[in-house]
Amino acid sequence: IFLIHHLSSIVPSQGCISGNEYITFIGQGFVSKNALYRAYFKANEGFEQSSDACVLVNETKLRCITPQWPHDAYTELTLYLECQPKANMNTCNMNKSEAVAQFTFSFEQCCTAVIPTSAGAAKSITLSIFGIGLQQFNQYQCRFSSWSHR
Repeated sequence: IFLIHHLSSIVPSQGCISGNEYITFIGQGFVSKNALYRAYFKANEGFEQSSDACVLVNETKLRCITPQWPHDAYTELTLYLECQPKANMNTCNMNKSEAVAQFTFSFEQCCTAVIPTSAGAAKSITLSIFGIGLQQFNQYQCRFSSWSHR
């Protein structure tokens, strides 16, 4: 008996271009024995990057770790899932050319550090913001708010 794969969503639908973040495929028909799942991220320009093997959570969820995206930030990547049978067994009932579902995924710029992390309210300071995918001559808007421990 083969279970037909059906993908209904991915969570989240965006991540940092540095990768190494979890995404979860939600659907039906994922099999645990003799199958290897990978997520593929593909840009319109033809760039493609795959995840390492996904981990089967249960028949309705697969968890993958996003790869590092070596190109500029993209807002409309096609994300699809591939199942490869192990040991010459036809357990997948799908292949790369038959994408079960395609989703939009965004690899985005991300902040990794802000220095200093705090300052007095009446003091004017210069902040250094570090991140991945930030462009040298672009302008960025920063928003500040108050937050306190209680």
